[in-house]
Amino acid sequence: MDFILVMLTLIFATVFRVSFLLLYPVLTVILFFVFRWRLHFDALYLLAAVGIVWLFSWRHGFYLSYNLVSLYYVVPLILLLCASPKPVAGQSQHLHRFIVALSIIMVANNILGMFQYARLKHDDSFEGFYGTFTVSQNGLSIINSILFFYYFLLWRQVKEKWYLVLSIFFVVCSIMSFYGAGLMVFMATLAIYLFKPSLKNVIRFGLIFGIGVVALYVLMNVVSDRVLEYNMNILKKFWKGLTTGQDMPRKLAIFKNYYQAYSHQPVDLLFGSGPGTFNSRSAFMVGSPTYFNVSFIKSAVQPYYFATEAYPLWNPSVITWYDGFMSQPFSSLLALLGEYGIIVTVFIGWVIAANYRRSMLRVARAVPTVQLNVAGGMIKFLTILLVLLLVIDNYMEYPEIVALIILLIKLSEGIIAVNARQQKS
Repeated sequence: MDFILVMLTLIFATVFRVSFLLLYPVLTVILFFVFRWRLHFDALYLLAAVGIVWLFSWRHGFYLSYNLVSLYYVVPLILLLCASPKPVAGQSQHLHRFIVALSIIMVANNILGMFQYARLKHDDSFEGFYGTFTVSQNGLSIINSILFFYYFLLWRQVKEKWYLVLSIFFVVCSIMSFYGAGLMVFMATLAIYLFKPSLKNVIRFGLIFGIGVVALYVLMNVVSDRVLEYNMNILKKFWKGLTTGQDMPRKLAIFKNYYQAYSHQPVDLLFGSGPGTFNSRSAFMVGSPTYFNVSFIKSAVQPYYFATEAYPLWNPSVITWYDGFMSQPFSSLLALLGEYGIIVTVFIGWVIAANYRRSMLRVARAVPTVQLNVAGGMIKFLTILLVLLLVIDNYMEYPEIVALIILLIKLSEGIIAVNARQQKS
């Protein structure tokens, strides 16, 4: 099992993550086999709903390339979300062993990244052997943030200094990846996780947030004037769009376009316009002549909503060097709403919420242990992180991130399942 866990970390945390482009469904089946997961019956209902949505979408035309690329990402996502860990022997050790293997890989990667940064001080220098393709250093920042939180939880439970050192190391490396939006999501996730309504906590969070913003500003300035200029121009553009209504950031404009286009089409609003036909990564992979240059999936014909509402916001004629996060019209939440409809989107949200609620109830009823508290904490943190990432960008179609997060959730659920069975016996 340890060998398999190491191989999985290599796939998720190194250049081998490119294998997800070709083998995502296969790797999903392997996860079910290795960890002996069962498939919850919710998956059957959800897959049936997706099939109906696909059939309904044919009324707009038959966009097979768009549909198949989108389904390639969505079907494995549904299977992973509906995985149900068995309470079998050894299940309770998988999370920690996987985290340890992932930590070893990431420590080596981060040390290499530090040498790369020392040699060439740019915001994209901190790379290691993770690679800059697909999700690039954004994924590196997210993985480091997850590892920080795991060791932070362990430190809070056992007060072992080594865990505190590791948590500090990984959060520093997360910052050095210079993924501003990811760091904001990370801070928001921590705030939601830790927040309890009180004036003291509001003030505390305000101070921490302020210190964090100042630290990021100083760090960007230290890296290079170009990094600071890039991020400041993104903020200025965002503020101008909010205050004047002119030159609205395309991250916000796509939400406006969705509302204006779909709200007048009740059938499309409920059932979607079809897989890969709005603003998903799949739509751009197939319909954009310059994005993801793999010729055999390309199509010269663009679906209506993609051609009129999404592609005009992200194409070579409008993209500039300052087009950072807020200028990218991507959101997995919006892609699900537009392409699969409100019904499927709400169903997926219900599955995520039901899994979370089930785990939290089991933790609340159990006799507290360090392992159980860490598993419960990881599920809460990762669920919040997953939802926020799906809102801010098209992470649904970056399996090296979304599948990793769900895998960690399922390994944590396995600990809780084993604990529940032991308490019953």
